Amino acid sequence: MRGFECDKYKQARLTMFRRTPPPTGYAAGGATAVQISCYANGEYPMNTWKGRRLGFVRLIVFALLVAVAWYAFQPRRIDDGQPPWHAAVEQRTIEVAGMSREFLYYAPPGLARGAPIVFVLHGSMGSAAGMREATAFGFERIAAGEGAIVVYPQGIEKHWNDCRGTADYAANTRNIDDPAFFEAMIGWLARELGADRSRVLVTGLSNGGHMAYRLGLERPDLVLAIAPMAAGLPVAATRDCRESGKAVATAIFNGTEDPLNPFAGGLVSILGNSSRGEVLSSQESARFWARLAGHDGEPKIEDLPDRDPDDGTRVRIERWQAPGHAEIAHYMIEGGGHTLPSRGARPPLATSVLTGRTSQDIDAAHEAWAFFERQWP
Repeated sequence: MRGFECDKYKQARLTMFRRTPPPTGYAAGGATAVQISCYANGEYPMNTWKGRRLGFVRLIVFALLVAVAWYAFQPRRIDDGQPPWHAAVEQRTIEVAGMSREFLYYAPPGLARGAPIVFVLHGSMGSAAGMREATAFGFERIAAGEGAIVVYPQGIEKHWNDCRGTADYAANTRNIDDPAFFEAMIGWLARELGADRSRVLVTGLSNGGHMAYRLGLERPDLVLAIAPMAAGLPVAATRDCRESGKAVATAIFNGTEDPLNPFAGGLVSILGNSSRGEVLSSQESARFWARLAGHDGEPKIEDLPDRDPDDGTRVRIERWQAPGHAEIAHYMIEGGGHTLPSRGARPPLATSVLTGRTSQDIDAAHEAWAFFERQWP
């Protein structure tokens, strides 16, 4: 009842500014008893000084909460000594199997014909634009100096149809033909920009890394090298790919403390969703590719310098190299999480709690590019 009376009081107060009769029993601008009752219960009409002050405080609190939420979900830029990056990317849409598929691409000014192509794939619930920021534009900086094309494709409903046959996201349940999408993009880049079809690198994070695995397994005719990150190869029982039996050069980047894609192998679980099945351990994943490439010896071990002692990570590389065999490299990021190693950016604060540490000892873009260059004919 008191709330009703307060509402009537507020209506009465408004008659001071309107030419409408006040509610029955209230004089325009009056209702002292009800006014006292409303104030006593903390209900200050907005046309009073206390009411306006309360509204202003609420507005400030709301604005602060919005600002904190925005900051928490922004990728964190790190001062890596690089100048700000302002390059523009182009967006294109092509038709593939009756569907409109989109991608962003960066081609540096004065690009010569015969440029190599680097595909950079987002993870689950990611986006092409978000992947640019996640890499701190590292691949674009390299492309500007090396004369390469960087492509950020967009998955269907923010996912890729990788080799995990039990996954419940739409790209898998609808059996989207993602290899055909990559074939179409390579064809478009070759026709429109004169890109070199024989020099194609595919790298990606998480679900994007799994898509790189699929292209390496099924379409070695399309890719020269792959660089999966935060992704273990699915176990044979759930590996739903038409494997060609041919190897491509492969560099795998995995953190030993990855909370989503277990470094030691096992069930991939994301917020309780375990539909993505089991993966091999990171070392077994590397050895799978080494055997496929025909390497029969033990890898060479290299411990990289601890460039940032405060990031809680160290990097060790297992490398298989032999003439006539595809190179295989395994970057074991001790202490690293479900992240992309970068000296220029870290995941947003809100997600880093779930994903773990980001190594500052290496930069994934530079490592992947150096690996790619070594594979050129």
